[in-house]
Amino acid sequence: MIKVAILRIRHRGCPFSDVTEKFPKIEAYTFSQLRFPDEKNKFLCKIVGDEKERNKYFHAFKSHPLTRKLEMISKTKDTTVMSAVVNYS
Repeated sequence: MIKVAILRIRHRGCPFSDVTEKFPKIEAYTFSQLRFPDEKNKFLCKIVGDEKERNKYFHAFKSHPLTRKLEMISKTKDTTVMSAVVNYS
């Protein structure tokens, strides 16, 4: 029998942690991360959950002080894929 546990880690000041904490019914998965020399990071993310909650999540993530750019790449009934540029400097 295989048991699976979900571990949520709170990184103070991180848009992923800050925003996901406000929307517990949303699950965010990072597919890839690219780090630039100027301390910016680009993420490709999949967001799963209720469509209305995903819209609220997207707007809250976009307005986070560390988010430099957020783009919705695709959206279906169950999933949103977005590209995020975050400045951790």
